[in-house]
Amino acid sequence: MRNFLLLLCIVFTQKIFAQVPMAMPPEADAFYKNAMPVIKPQIKDLIIKSAAALKNQRANADSLMKALQSNPKLKGMSEANIAAISTLIMVQASNDADEELKKMVLSMRGNSNDAEPVSNTGDKNQSGQQINDRKQLMLQMIMARKSKMAEEISLVFKKVPNNRDNIINNLK
Repeated sequence: MRNFLLLLCIVFTQKIFAQVPMAMPPEADAFYKNAMPVIKPQIKDLIIKSAAALKNQRANADSLMKALQSNPKLKGMSEANIAAISTLIMVQASNDADEELKKMVLSMRGNSNDAEPVSNTGDKNQSGQQINDRKQLMLQMIMARKSKMAEEISLVFKKVPNNRDNIINNLK
């Protein structure tokens, strides 16, 4: 039984990680990787904190952009810059969700490797199954959020002009 659970976790894990990278628009990920190392620390901090606030929520690009437009730290920024910051926030949130997925899958693997033999009463098995079911449900919820976030990133990233190096320079 323990080997079956381990095999199931491995298959499930490979299926998850095979699907996750395809959801993120590659241009948005490249923009994130180019921008984050060079932007102002205040904007970088805003991006990280805003992404953390999205942890258990579905991303909505329009709501995020409206909130950013009313942020005093970003007063006077163009819509293109706000769209770029929105993109960076959602990519950061997606990356955070990836880390959460990795930790959950590793903990599921660890729990299945450390599982004790099933007792005759089945209490440990039932409890372990409930925990595993909850973790699988959480994994599915995270995957659904990541999928929705990828759609939102794609929508908002269309508002970022093709001269993305200029946008990054504006955020320095």
